[in-house]
Amino acid sequence: MNGLRLTYVRLLGLPAELMERARRHHDAVLRELALIEFSDATTATTHDPELMRLAGCLRDVYGELMLLRAAVIQAVESLPTTGPDLRVDVEMELPLDFRDMAAAARAFDEIDEWCAAGRLLSFPTSPEIRRLRRWYFGEIERQLGGESPTRWDDASSPAAGDQPVG
Repeated sequence: MNGLRLTYVRLLGLPAELMERARRHHDAVLRELALIEFSDATTATTHDPELMRLAGCLRDVYGELMLLRAAVIQAVESLPTTGPDLRVDVEMELPLDFRDMAAAARAFDEIDEWCAAGRLLSFPTSPEIRRLRRWYFGEIERQLGGESPTRWDDASSPAAGDQPVG
């Protein structure tokens, strides 16, 4: 594959319903940021440079996040049932030089601060989704670094999930 070095990343025990809620929330935030970037580029409106930096960071990683999301959606849709306690294991092959997930996680955390301060229309991420996001990005970052996977069940306590990635 053109000399591209790949490795497998496994997300074990991924809570399907929580992941879907996280996807919807992150999509809403990304849409709002895209509209802000568009208005900044096409009108005389100038937005805060820090917000534009965060929007750019998330835009840059968005394509790669779509690859991850496609693997998760496929795994969830292949399950015979749904429900709040449904867990799924997802395995995906990613390039070893995959974009810095810690930077994406930090950007989402900073965007949450903007949301909490009322500077964006989107609601801040719930603590439950924030824990999932940190575990999700952290798992990718750790496994690309050669570490073994950690199940969501083992990492889902508030103390474990509240640690920033990177």
